[in-house]
Amino acid sequence: MGSNPSWPAIFFLDYDYRKGLHVLAKTKSFLDEVKAELHRVTWPTRKETISTTWVVVFIVLLIAFYLGFCDVILARVMKVILS
Repeated sequence: MGSNPSWPAIFFLDYDYRKGLHVLAKTKSFLDEVKAELHRVTWPTRKETISTTWVVVFIVLLIAFYLGFCDVILARVMKVILS
């Protein structure tokens, strides 16, 4: 018996290469729109960025100390309960 492939050996001939070009055109259009949108963004000043960064750092440290304090208290409570 001879071989019977499940698809023809010339399946590449059926491929529409225009689909690939269409995807490239859509990608270029998307990137052009992204570039245009980035030009419309109101970027913060250096001073605003630094002050906002300090606020974030302060809040993170505050939460870290609070959670650390809670952890120490709960660890001592568990030690008393289990001993």
